[in-house]
Amino acid sequence: MVGGRSTSEAPRKHELGPCRSPRYSSPVERQIRGSVLNTWLKYVHRQWGAGGLSQCIRSLSVREGKFKDSKMYDYVLVEELTRWISSEKGMKYVRAGGAFHVTNLGMFAFIVKFLNIKTIAKRGATTFGQLYSFGKAEYDLSPRDGLVAQIHDVSTVEEVCEVWIGVLEGMLQVTKTKGTVTKTKCRLKGDDFCEYVVKYD
Repeated sequence: MVGGRSTSEAPRKHELGPCRSPRYSSPVERQIRGSVLNTWLKYVHRQWGAGGLSQCIRSLSVREGKFKDSKMYDYVLVEELTRWISSEKGMKYVRAGGAFHVTNLGMFAFIVKFLNIKTIAKRGATTFGQLYSFGKAEYDLSPRDGLVAQIHDVSTVEEVCEVWIGVLEGMLQVTKTKGTVTKTKCRLKGDDFCEYVVKYD
């Protein structure tokens, strides 16, 4: 199992295994990096144009047309963004937005075709700790026919669960791997974490 977690405190030096984010010692506010929010806004604009983007921004508690990529913002903005998408456009677009976060690589797209999904998952565990000030993402890469993702303390609304299905489907897409994603556990239904099983066809 590889994993990552983060908080907004300055990282402390620890000896860690490969592809794991630094661990932190105290509880923090639930925040997310502005680059994630900007990717959501880019997705909305690409799907529904300037009019859709304007409507989406008006639904947010912080009405900014662009966020600072490196700054941390209240995680409630992700909830508001994804709820606007699900209520106005449908839940399938929330999942597609999750995939967009992985597939929207621009000039780096050519690099991904040389990677496999398990390599991306390892890197994803590290990236998680850079984007979230809370929670933890762990990946069990031992199954030969896929992998298992466990996302801790992140899903607060149903839409966020759909985002993570989309993220994993995006990993399949960018590596041109045929497979399916199935959610097997849900924090919103009383489980300790959300679990997603990726199986190759």
